[in-house]
Amino acid sequence: MALGRRWAELTGKGLPKGVWKFDGQGPLAHHRFHLRVDSHRRGILIVDAAQLVELNGTALDYVRCILEGRSEEDMYKYMDHRYKNLDRAIAVEHYAATARQLEAFVHGDTEVVNVIGSDRPTKGADDFPAPYRMDLVLTYRCQNACSHCYNQPRELVELSAEKWAKVITRTWQLGIPHIVFTGGEPTLAPFLGDLIARSEDYGQVTGLVTNGRNLRTPGYLRDLVSRGLDHVQITVLSHREDVHDHLAGSPGAWRETVEGLKVALSEDLYVSTNTTIMASNLEDMEGTMRFLLELGVKNIAFNGIIRSGKGTEAAGVDCARMEEVLTRLKDMAEAGGAKMMWYTPTPYCQLNPVNLGLGIKQCTACSLNMAVEPDGTVLPCQSYYRPLGNILKDQWENIWNHELCGQIRERKYLDDQCSGCAMVDTCGGGCPLAREHGDYSCPEHL
Repeated sequence: MALGRRWAELTGKGLPKGVWKFDGQGPLAHHRFHLRVDSHRRGILIVDAAQLVELNGTALDYVRCILEGRSEEDMYKYMDHRYKNLDRAIAVEHYAATARQLEAFVHGDTEVVNVIGSDRPTKGADDFPAPYRMDLVLTYRCQNACSHCYNQPRELVELSAEKWAKVITRTWQLGIPHIVFTGGEPTLAPFLGDLIARSEDYGQVTGLVTNGRNLRTPGYLRDLVSRGLDHVQITVLSHREDVHDHLAGSPGAWRETVEGLKVALSEDLYVSTNTTIMASNLEDMEGTMRFLLELGVKNIAFNGIIRSGKGTEAAGVDCARMEEVLTRLKDMAEAGGAKMMWYTPTPYCQLNPVNLGLGIKQCTACSLNMAVEPDGTVLPCQSYYRPLGNILKDQWENIWNHELCGQIRERKYLDDQCSGCAMVDTCGGGCPLAREHGDYSCPEHL
């Protein structure tokens, strides 16, 4: 962060707009921080690419000084330059209090600060210049042919490695600190490692969403990790080989996925699995949880059917049954020393993830995350196939302020009953795609 400090020394101003990367020191060691400065009055602290904390102007400056490891004396000189006639005792007191809060937060006490959370968009998200995570869909090609896949059949001219590199540069210029490579199957892109390295050069956090089959190739994943890959999510559809292969539409898929998962677990890498819960594998869920725990997976995620692509025809699970299953799975995860995650946003009147101890879940499309298709087209999210523009051809302001983005952020898709609900600010009304599909029925309408 020498550049940021030098800027302040030369100008007496805070950090300019953009994203600044810090590696934790002292009590914050082994944690990775990104400070996104949106204006001199507003910013976001991103902790380990997982949780977001809103910061006002003074908090932004205090946190910046803490992450730079400044002494009280150095902090006061900087703050006094920024805020004239600042009382030294008050500044030192606030500095120490902010440091204590941040230390407590990274060690698990999320009640000490105002946390947005990676699944909860903030009100006024359109005031931000860009999302905090961009999913890069490198290709729609895949070895599997999942019967429930949300990818729509799309024949697109895929960007070259050079153009994808420009996309990554553009995301960094926009202040997006988190990149996830996905597909299709992103490991089919021969230049994946080069793109990870480019993101690493900028200081972005990088993730990979994969079926895991190519990870079994000797040395392949280790090379990605050496280039800067931070986390990987592997899709496991069932602990039973025949069920997984049937749902994946590819004989032999399960064996290769499990081999790839074992390789991932042997690397210095954050590893998670994700399993879509649907009618065709519902009875397998407890067995799948036991299987993953036995393999040593510590981060186990689940989601419901995504109502896009082939997912519009797949048989899902109703909210009442899903709640029963999730309750049992969470108990199993806790007993096995693992963390269970739930990804699908639902109306809280039907399935409340907070009551289940799974945290706040909302639709984050066009707010905390967006997606770029293989040809550069920007989508509200990876499964919402309504183009907003092209990241390499169109002005970002026109994409971010697209009419559809505003409608999604303002929840214009909700009916009057849902809009007037006391829980709507926390709930968000569930996934708009599921709502369009007719998955939700307000209890008062039944």
